[in-house]
Amino acid sequence: MPVLEFHGLEDRAYVNESLNGTWDLMGQDLTLVTLPGVGHNSQNTGDVAFVTQMLRSWLELQRARR
Repeated sequence: MPVLEFHGLEDRAYVNESLNGTWDLMGQDLTLVTLPGVGHNSQNTGDVAFVTQMLRSWLELQRARR
């Protein structure tokens, strides 16, 4: 199952070190987008337009892969 993860690098609930080994756990179909200067709930506290565009682009890519 393809996974898109947004991670704010200033997130105090899900610390950066917890990303270690994410690819091993999730498999090869993981897209990780890190957002500098953004905390938890990155889709609402970061650059909302960037997150929205990234999500739309990723979904289009998934549709094209089918």
